Amino acid sequence: MPMPRERPNRKAPDIDILDRAYLRGGLSRHPDIANHVERVADVEKMGMWALLNLAKKMGVDPGEMIRKTEQENDALSDYSFRYPAYKGELPFDVTFTFLGKSVTSGQSDLRAHAQVALLRFA
Repeated sequence: MPMPRERPNRKAPDIDILDRAYLRGGLSRHPDIANHVERVADVEKMGMWALLNLAKKMGVDPGEMIRKTEQENDALSDYSFRYPAYKGELPFDVTFTFLGKSVTSGQSDLRAHAQVALLRFA
């Protein structure tokens, strides 16, 4: 006999994990957030229903907040890839130590090709 499946909650909105992260980020950067929560860091710990209730209390459309935050993050990512802070080669030495024995790989053997992008953390 097959195992019974859980019935999906029909009241639960269809918001995936990534959208929840965008909603958290958008709400935590909203100018009026300090009027609705004691600490802004608490928004990061809120579950889906608490986030939706907070958005409703603030008069914010969750779907629009998700889209806006996603577009802002995409724009920041595009900018950082177009204008990297550093582009080139970074020579370095790597030392592996195991049970008191060390082996070092010199910079002529190993080079890192790196493109370091500036990220803006709000």
